[in-house]
Amino acid sequence: MNSYSIRNLLLGAFLLAGSASFTGCGPVQASVAIADSEKALESAGAAQAETLAPYPFYRAEAFLFMAKTKAGFAEYEIAREYAIRAKDDAEAAEEKARRRYRLMKLREKRIGGGIQ
Repeated sequence: MNSYSIRNLLLGAFLLAGSASFTGCGPVQASVAIADSEKALESAGAAQAETLAPYPFYRAEAFLFMAKTKAGFAEYEIAREYAIRAKDDAEAAEEKARRRYRLMKLREKRIGGGIQ
């Protein structure tokens, strides 16, 4: 091997080690978890979870608020845990809302079909 390829190999190893340690960084993990929970909450809102599944929806909002608050005080591990719980609740709210919406439409169809 020549010195150019050894230098490239060392540079690649250094970059790989640096990126591995960067992904393990508390603020980054908390920020990613918060962003994921925001997306899940937005998706739940689009599924009308605010009215069809209010308990898990508002619980998700509360956990997201706490995650952002803890991240603001540099308590990143706790912020990440709250964000994960927010995402889980938002996904549950979306699933429940979609299920209730389908059931509502099915009942409307049955009632509407029986009257005519």
